[in-house]
Amino acid sequence: MIRVNPNWTFREAVSNLKTLRDEYNNLLASFSPFEVHEKTAFIRSTRDQFYTLNIMDWQIDRMWNYMNGSDSLCKIKLASLRYK
Repeated sequence: MIRVNPNWTFREAVSNLKTLRDEYNNLLASFSPFEVHEKTAFIRSTRDQFYTLNIMDWQIDRMWNYMNGSDSLCKIKLASLRYK
């Protein structure tokens, strides 16, 4: 299980994002093709942890997109420099 600290600021979350993504991908790979429900529950619980952060929705969206391979860490890091 991945742990996202609900007290993290956007900048703190981004600084931990690569490690979180590595853990996330490793855990996703551990599910067998027959564990669809378990894998879906894991994805949802991980996503829900991100959406409990007390930061703007667009920031969470960008991080969640990165977690799923749809955004660049470099761009998110640049955006995080403008915020705490």
